[in-house]
Amino acid sequence: MIIKREDIPKYLGDVADIEAVILQLRKIETMIRAYTHNDFVASGSWMTVSIEGGKPSAIPPLVEDGDTILIRNKLLSGVFTYRDGKLDDLPGLPMEARIGKVVYPEDVIQGALSMLQWDNSMAKKQGIKSESLSRYSVTYKDLSSGNSVMGYPLEVISFLQPYMKART
Repeated sequence: MIIKREDIPKYLGDVADIEAVILQLRKIETMIRAYTHNDFVASGSWMTVSIEGGKPSAIPPLVEDGDTILIRNKLLSGVFTYRDGKLDDLPGLPMEARIGKVVYPEDVIQGALSMLQWDNSMAKKQGIKSESLSRYSVTYKDLSSGNSVMGYPLEVISFLQPYMKART
């Protein structure tokens, strides 16, 4: 996950429903990875391992509990959280796979938090350009593909530009 479960209070303070925040962060992480075509895997951390019952035979260097691991093989590709020697939510099928440690730069983490804040505060007002109070009036802006991507305004996701990779 883009932010470790135990680090969420450090970034967001006390959260009433941590499971809802985790779900939102997973959605944002998936969107970031899809939009940038970037795996954010640390160079030199790829290794081929066998996995049985969610337990890899080896782990990449410097992996700790709560870190995100990318798994790739012919049948399965995705990110999973490494915890207590296992990969959470990984199907129990035995397999050979390439795994690597996912490391998000700090500005991507901050950008994901901005996306989360935008979801929670501005999503309901999406498309409003200006609002007046006396003789109430609302002007909507055009949210075409030119000024929004994946439901977010360009100014919210502009931090991703340096991480864009060519699609292969």
